[in-house]
Amino acid sequence: MLIGFGWGKPVPYNPYNLRYPKWGSTLVAAAGPVSNLVMILVFGLIFKFVHPFLPLDNLLLAFLELLIQLNLILCLFNLIPVPPLDGSKFLLSALAAPEHYKTRFFLETAAPSCSSPDPPRQLVGLNILSTIFSFAANFTLRLFA
Repeated sequence: MLIGFGWGKPVPYNPYNLRYPKWGSTLVAAAGPVSNLVMILVFGLIFKFVHPFLPLDNLLLAFLELLIQLNLILCLFNLIPVPPLDGSKFLLSALAAPEHYKTRFFLETAAPSCSSPDPPRQLVGLNILSTIFSFAANFTLRLFA
């Protein structure tokens, strides 16, 4: 963070070069989550094959587990349909009809900056994102362990 590494930036592309005008940006945006899924699969298979030969407290196993969890969280986070995250491209493509212009305009301009002076609320005492990420991480790690 101190040297400018690790900050996500949108990938520039020319939407006029896309073969499918309506869903092209969605396909471009899907590259991020799909690459996270591929990395989960690769690191998970390495974990599965190396796990029987190493003790449980081995740093390689801990590192692979961390890589799996990190890629899973990044994948799920990017699928949230709020601009500028990748999930918003699917939502905006689905709202491409002229009757959805006002909704699209709001999502593209005001939604990313909408904030409340109150702290974020939790539903029934649960942190929703943390619960989803924890469930997904535990499920995925059980697949490879």
